[in-house]
Amino acid sequence: MGDLDWVQRDGANRDVYNYDLADQVTTTQLNVGRPTTTAPGTPNIIYDANGNRTASTSRERTKATPAVNTLNQAAALTLHP
Repeated sequence: MGDLDWVQRDGANRDVYNYDLADQVTTTQLNVGRPTTTAPGTPNIIYDANGNRTASTSRERTKATPAVNTLNQAAALTLHP
């Protein structure tokens, strides 16, 4: 089965997703009117070589950076306005 390209929720609201070659979500776009013809946006989720999320940016352009513990798990999240 392939990756989820878009989903419809709350009546007419649709969200679009884009993936990298490792099948990790790299872009999300919320409330898209025509999901089948919407081009992928600028990546707003960034991963390191191990597949760990290193940064993400919200719709409001707030950047979030996770702190990783010795087990390589996200232990805290720092928001940068």
